[in-house]
Amino acid sequence: MARDLIPDGALIHPACSIRDCDLGAWTEIGALCVLLNSSIGDYSYCARGCDIANATLAKFVNIAANVRISPG
Repeated sequence: MARDLIPDGALIHPACSIRDCDLGAWTEIGALCVLLNSSIGDYSYCARGCDIANATLAKFVNIAANVRISPG
């Protein structure tokens, strides 16, 4: 079943681990992503398998699959 992006939060795909994050409107988090202590601006997305920690991403940011940003 297809899911749509939403204006008041993020579309989060299965098996993600998200802790202490602020996700903007119309955002999408791909399957198997790990997000920790990060902020992702409106209209941004990250594809599957990303690892993002302690980062601030602006609006309209597009992250490819399996990218690591600020890993601990």
